[in-house]
Amino acid sequence: TANGLAVDIQRHLNNELVVARPPSQLYRLQKLILRNKLAFTAGSAITVVLLLGSVVSSWQAVRATRAEREQSRLRADAERAGENEAKLREQAEAAEKKAKTEASKSQQVAAFLKDMLQGVGPSAALGRDTKMLLEILDKTAERVGKDLKDQPEVEAELRFTIGGTYLKLGEFDKAEAMEREALLLRKSRFGDTNTLVASSLNDLARVLVNRQRAKDMAEAETLARQALAIRRSLLGPEHPDVALSLYVLGSVLYWEQKLAEAETSFRLALAMRRKLLGDHPDVASTLDNLAIMLSRQGKVVEAEATVREALAIQRRRLGNEHPDVADSLNELAGILQKQDRWADAEPVAREALAMRRKLSGSQHRDVELSFNKLADVLRAQGKLPDVETLYREELAIRRKLFGDENPKVAALLFSLRQILSEQGKVADAETAYREALAISRKLLGNGEPLDPRDGEEMLRHKDQFVRVKGEIVKFGASKASFYLNFAENYRTALALVFKQADNPAEFRPEELKKFVNKAVVIEGIVADVQGSPQILIKSLSDIKLWEEPTRPGNDK
Repeated sequence: TANGLAVDIQRHLNNELVVARPPSQLYRLQKLILRNKLAFTAGSAITVVLLLGSVVSSWQAVRATRAEREQSRLRADAERAGENEAKLREQAEAAEKKAKTEASKSQQVAAFLKDMLQGVGPSAALGRDTKMLLEILDKTAERVGKDLKDQPEVEAELRFTIGGTYLKLGEFDKAEAMEREALLLRKSRFGDTNTLVASSLNDLARVLVNRQRAKDMAEAETLARQALAIRRSLLGPEHPDVALSLYVLGSVLYWEQKLAEAETSFRLALAMRRKLLGDHPDVASTLDNLAIMLSRQGKVVEAEATVREALAIQRRRLGNEHPDVADSLNELAGILQKQDRWADAEPVAREALAMRRKLSGSQHRDVELSFNKLADVLRAQGKLPDVETLYREELAIRRKLFGDENPKVAALLFSLRQILSEQGKVADAETAYREALAISRKLLGNGEPLDPRDGEEMLRHKDQFVRVKGEIVKFGASKASFYLNFAENYRTALALVFKQADNPAEFRPEELKKFVNKAVVIEGIVADVQGSPQILIKSLSDIKLWEEPTRPGNDK
């Protein structure tokens, strides 16, 4: 009806259900929403917010889960890294501990060897054969560079000790090699200005001065002055090590003939050692060297008083049998010689020789020096039978030590021949001479003759039979002998001395002229006459003109 239509329109406008058709569920919902827009809008908004919140919450939850997983992974990685780091730390600590242990062992071994090697010296050896000790020392020296190559400080310390021990045994070349290597190691480790470097400089200078080669003295002085400068800068002007450097410098200056400077250096060292050390063996050593220097200057009275003071200190502090006591006795005998007090010098020289034989063994250079000094004292008193006895005792020792065919045996036979000749024992003298000559010529063989650079090198063959080449530059004559100067450019002239007493008919001046300005080869015995080397020959047949040998393969 019209009224029903109007009612349905009004209901439609009011968002209510119309009655003209049956309402569906969707239609009902649409009308409900239209009638309650505000409520449904708010509800929808809330729903959207809730939905978005749910989505965001879910996303955040996912992120949180992922982050937690990542954190767990990172924590696990960190834990693994921590474990690795701990392992690495443990390994590093173990390696460091091992290195320290090895270094400690090496230092302990070095300290042990140092203590042991100090016993190798003559002051501790007390006359025992040092041959075995020297062999041990040589083997130690060979191994030190291999076993301690990664520990330069320990290696340097041990080389320094070995060098000092070689010096005590008179093995100067070996001592030099050890001291030079120790110096290089210490310089590379500590730099140039260091007390250990100064010690190495000082000991190397000591080796060079004790070897007594003129060509080494300039370097020895440089080394000693460097050591002194370092010690003064680091330790101050007064210190035992500064005094030691002054002592060594004085020794070098003495050998360089700089006697005034040497005396100053010795007196400074002596004053410092007296002040710092009192009644000490080092004071005695300084007195000893000062006495040698004073004696060289002709101040024999002061020199005698000085060496006697040194001897008294040494006997108090070191006992009556010690190498330092033997050194002082030997020096005292020499000072008494210079005063022509032969009877006083003889017992002193005998005590020095006996002590050195006992403490150092018969092979040591110092024993030979004391032997020669006693022989000189006895000869000066005309005690030729005593000299003969001394020579024969020494000859028996040398034969036992070196065998019959040895240069030292031949040298002593030549000296014995001279003593026998002076006593009129012509047959015995000739026997000794022939044996010495046979030994020497067998040892020389057909090798090249000596070509010495200077007189000092020649003196190293003192009392030995040699074959030497050179050029005769002039000749002269005196009542006692004829002589030929041999190689004019040598720092110390070599001379050929012909004693007329041997065979005066052999030596006529006109026969000598043919050798002047000629290259020659001479066979004879090297003698030391006041520091100048001379070659003693028996006849002119010992001089031959030199011709260069024809070498294989040179023929055309």
